[in-house]
Amino acid sequence: MTLQPEALVDRSIDEQIGERVHHLMWKARITQTAMAPRMGMAQSALSKKLRGAITWTARDIVAAAAILNVDAGSLLPTLGSPAETEGPQQRIAAGGQALPRLDSNQQPSD
Repeated sequence: MTLQPEALVDRSIDEQIGERVHHLMWKARITQTAMAPRMGMAQSALSKKLRGAITWTARDIVAAAAILNVDAGSLLPTLGSPAETEGPQQRIAAGGQALPRLDSNQQPSD
């Protein structure tokens, strides 16, 4: 499941996590009624988390990942660095020089 960076900006992190968890629940054929007690919460609370109405805690993410047999990090959204999501005109410094990539290993100049 790959989400475009533009799509990730429009939704909250909680909504994005909920969407990923819900998708994996669907693939594993696990219902909210079955998953909620295993996560230590009521079905209504899980439903709100899946919709992004309630914040996902680190404990919730780890529990969901364990139940769904995935790495907890796979439930978290990833945004590209600004150098990857911005156009060239947005990476130009005021002086007209191109800005270095944010993920490059910058060394101080002497």
